[in-house]
Amino acid sequence: MCLRTFPARWACSRCAATARCATTGPTDPCSPSLVALTRVRQPRYALALIWIGAMLIPTIVTSGAPNFTRALGALPMVFALPGIAVDWLAFWTPRWIDVTRFHIVRRIVTPLFALLLLAAFAANAASTYDDYFNKWPRHAETQFVFQADFAAIAKDIDVSGVMDVAVGGLSNDTLDDPSLYLLRQRKDVRVRWFDPGSPLSSGGAIVAWYGKPLTAYVPSIVPVEPLLADDLRPNEHYELIETDRFRRYHINSNAVSGIGPDAVTFEDTALLQPVGVEEIPAVRAGSGLQLQTVWIARAPIAYPRRVFVHVVDPATGQIIAQHDGLDAPSRFWREGDYVTQLHTLKISASTPAGRYELWIGLYDPVSNRRVPVQSDPPSDHAVLGSIEVTR
Repeated sequence: MCLRTFPARWACSRCAATARCATTGPTDPCSPSLVALTRVRQPRYALALIWIGAMLIPTIVTSGAPNFTRALGALPMVFALPGIAVDWLAFWTPRWIDVTRFHIVRRIVTPLFALLLLAAFAANAASTYDDYFNKWPRHAETQFVFQADFAAIAKDIDVSGVMDVAVGGLSNDTLDDPSLYLLRQRKDVRVRWFDPGSPLSSGGAIVAWYGKPLTAYVPSIVPVEPLLADDLRPNEHYELIETDRFRRYHINSNAVSGIGPDAVTFEDTALLQPVGVEEIPAVRAGSGLQLQTVWIARAPIAYPRRVFVHVVDPATGQIIAQHDGLDAPSRFWREGDYVTQLHTLKISASTPAGRYELWIGLYDPVSNRRVPVQSDPPSDHAVLGSIEVTR
């Protein structure tokens, strides 16, 4: 039974036969989400709203929101919302228009609406086809994710005959090494990995080795930090070959200097080649400081390592600024490898003017245990020198 009354021109068998008009009215909004809100006491509409809200929680509570991948669960019900609006319009349109006129309008509008839907579907299908089969596969990031760059590097390694290479990547400690291993035919090649300065790095690193020619590959999509790029700039020692997939650097053995007499030895890991801290100009409080450290690997290491650089007040031992990271995973090191790591430190604006010491060391990121320095007396860090902070 219909509980509402309508003008005579609204009378129709559909109104008399349905009970929906008992819970809806001409004031219902046309927005599908608002329709669901006004009908929230009905389980199917409540479920739609609960579904969408629950599926949006992963992207709300995690970083980098909004995230399309983490919101995928909400899409099925979001796609159903337009159907709610169409259902609402189909129910109320006959009640707003005179019955005779409604049938005339329906005969005209229905085929036009069907043609419009077909045109929209065709346009969307054409756009989707272009996106998925033309634009998306040609995108540099897509090709990198699907290993097109590493496939080209693997092919070049196979035909070049090199035995020792260094490769720049974005997932050096996880996906990149097994991917390149499967792609190349020569399994005996010794590969080192480094991140030369991508947004995923802690600053950037490059790998070389003393006494042997170096061949280093960097995929085209992987950026090189400008300070490290200067070290790879072609000159009489460096040869650069660029393709559409990668940059290949061939560096002769004369480009890498030997181990200096003042090298600091860290137990089981590496030698630290002292850097010219005396060349670092005074740093203003509130600004940044960049420096490079050079490490000479002693042997392959089964345990992960990280480098720490601290700016320390020598009077109190307080850490003023610090940087932690290593963008050339130590488990790929070979004896004699040279690893140049870039460190960026931010000096707080509240730092008092004065001289501060630069401490450096290695530690295990799993246990946080520092690697001892072979010195007298024993220590868990080395002092690089001091810097002047001004205001």
